[in-house]
Amino acid sequence: MSEAGASNNESRSVVHVGSNVAKSKLLYRRKEAAELLSFALRTLDYLIKNRRIAIVRVGRRVLITRQELERFSRHGYAAGTVP
Repeated sequence: MSEAGASNNESRSVVHVGSNVAKSKLLYRRKEAAELLSFALRTLDYLIKNRRIAIVRVGRRVLITRQELERFSRHGYAAGTVP
C-alpha cells in the first residue's frame, strides 16, 4: 500500500474533538466515542450497560449520537439514568 493510502486510512480512524470532522458526524462507534470522552473502551461499555449513555443499534453495530456524547460530557455520572 502506498504512503498516501496508509495516511488516508489513518486519518479516517482518528477523531479530533475540535475538528470539523468530529462536529459533522452524527453517530460514533464505541471506540470513537471512548476516544472523544477520553475513556477506555471498557469504561464506555460499563456506562452503556448501566444506562448512563444511550445507544443506537443499527443491525449489530452499537452507535452513540453526538448529542448523547455532549449530554454526558456536560452532566457526567450525575445525569442519572438515560430515558
